[in-house]
Amino acid sequence: IKSYLTLTGALHDAGISAWSLKAYYNFIRPISAIRWMSDNGQCSDSLLPRYHPEGLPLIEGKIELVNKKDLLVGEDKEHLNKIKLNVWRGPDYIDNPEEDVAGVDWILAENWWPYQRYSFATPPFAGYVSGHSTFSVAAAEILEQITGSPFFPDGLKEETIKKNKFLEFEKGPSQDITLQWATYREAADETCLSRIWGGIHPPVDDIEGRKVGMKVAAKSFDFVQQLFKH
Repeated sequence: IKSYLTLTGALHDAGISAWSLKAYYNFIRPISAIRWMSDNGQCSDSLLPRYHPEGLPLIEGKIELVNKKDLLVGEDKEHLNKIKLNVWRGPDYIDNPEEDVAGVDWILAENWWPYQRYSFATPPFAGYVSGHSTFSVAAAEILEQITGSPFFPDGLKEETIKKNKFLEFEKGPSQDITLQWATYREAADETCLSRIWGGIHPPVDDIEGRKVGMKVAAKSFDFVQQLFKH
């Protein structure tokens, strides 16, 4: 009973903290930032087309301008000098999730998607701070305090992701992958990173969310210890 009260109480406080910060800062998500900046143009060279100080930086092989010979330029060259990205092509390239792989290639930045299905949209609320980071780290810190050890009590945790059996919105992964975690914090950190890898959060949302989770866990644990004394 004490363990459940401590853990769920900390997670409740983590939610209050994270969503208070989201409401206060109202920080943009990657999909909105990337598309908005690409609409402005590029911010790297004032002598090149589509220069705007609030555009995307040009990075060779990753972020470039569409040129006249580009496959993305369009039949009437309507996309000339738009920003293109060398990224995951998105759900537009998947008809059958069991057989199709969107893959990585050049797309117009205005069509950028996080690594998710159409039906699993970017959350319609502010990004900063990451709820995944706040909740996960708070839980890991509490479990370490409760058990007296950072390690899982029954040893190394493993999860094997089978080839072409795990991803729900495209075929993959291309080979078996075994994930391993020795500590609560290792598992929590991978949860935090998943939101960056998926394009749902930038790193600033993650790192600050972890810090908040640590502070919430410490205060929550101290608070419940006072309750247990009575």
